[in-house]
Amino acid sequence: MLEGEPVIRAAGAVVLRTRGGRTQALIEHVPRYGTWGLPKGHQEKDEPLPVTAVREVDEETGVRVRLTRPLPPLDYLVDGDHKRVDWWLGVAEDGTVGPRDDEADEVLWTTVGEADALLAHDDERALLARAAGLHEQGPTGVLVLTRHAKASPRKAWRGDDWLRPLAPRGERQGARLPALFAAYGVNRIITSTSTRCAQTVEPYAEAAGLVPELVALLSEEMADGNDERVAAFMAELRRAAGADPGMRPVVCGHRPVLPAMQAGLDVERTSMHPGQSLVLHVGADGRVLDVESHPAVG
Repeated sequence: MLEGEPVIRAAGAVVLRTRGGRTQALIEHVPRYGTWGLPKGHQEKDEPLPVTAVREVDEETGVRVRLTRPLPPLDYLVDGDHKRVDWWLGVAEDGTVGPRDDEADEVLWTTVGEADALLAHDDERALLARAAGLHEQGPTGVLVLTRHAKASPRKAWRGDDWLRPLAPRGERQGARLPALFAAYGVNRIITSTSTRCAQTVEPYAEAAGLVPELVALLSEEMADGNDERVAAFMAELRRAAGADPGMRPVVCGHRPVLPAMQAGLDVERTSMHPGQSLVLHVGADGRVLDVESHPAVG
């Protein structure tokens, strides 16, 4: 792997499906190079990399995907600059296969073996093999833990603290979260009863047509002295996410409550900034397989 932070960032997805008992991969032909590759593209300004991956697959192939397990990044040297492409295993949600921009002139579903023979680069073939191995293990669950976005200062608020709203910066951060949540197909919203938490997930609730579940136990006031109950609640949610990959929740909480929440999720205690999200990938046995961290934008 190249040393130093990459100056060029890109993302893509290895999109797989099963048809007739055989695993198929989505690949594209790139006319600029005359070669076959996996769909990927450059990150836009202030765009979370998972959002880049979903957008690029859609723009280049016409297929809308949901991300599952993260895959190893690939590093390159491009004109002396360090470029990194982040990858995920992708699940096709819908869409009609076909090139939609000038990056690709042909898109097709083909067996993993045929894709391996067509792909031009060894590193993408290795990535495909790893993705196919994960795909064969069966679906995994997703659970997103988000700290509420930047709130108005406590010292400037005269009412009950649980009613304290987001600051303007927090509103901007919350407005950028829907694309991140959508990239993982979040379809359930759980939040503390505090206004600042509810406001953080409100933009996604409106965009996705979901009704947030308000849980008083996750508020600072109710969680105080109830670490074991909070941890038990989160542990049950983690097990449920692993047992039913079709249920993909986001849970919004507060800084003082996060240690107990993370304990229940069985992940390393991690300090989280306002608006930051941890994406957990959970096995059928409730074990956490991967953890991603995505900072707030805005």
